[in-house]
Amino acid sequence: MAYPSSVIHSTQVIAIKRTGTRQSKWLPLWFLLPSMLILLALQVGPSLYSFYLSTTQLDPNTGRNINVGLANFVYLFNSPTFRDSLWHTASRDDVALDVPANLRHFAGLAQPDHR
Repeated sequence: MAYPSSVIHSTQVIAIKRTGTRQSKWLPLWFLLPSMLILLALQVGPSLYSFYLSTTQLDPNTGRNINVGLANFVYLFNSPTFRDSLWHTASRDDVALDVPANLRHFAGLAQPDHR
């Protein structure tokens, strides 16, 4: 019995050149691009803008921002009130112990069969 030429026998080896299916090395980066843009827009952008605002001072007469450099940070760290509040916040035992305890509690509740 003769088979038509379109039927492929199992003994035949066929090499098919596939065009357009070659994966680009850039393909994973294209999948990451939307999340990176969202990260940039929602986290990095506002962080850079807040740093810009911290290095300026608003002129009340003109309403414009005047660049003062790091003078605001020098004023902040030389302030005894800021140093005291920073020391009291960092030295509180319950602040240092509550965060890990709360995380352990949450992690325990997140387990499917916690007992």
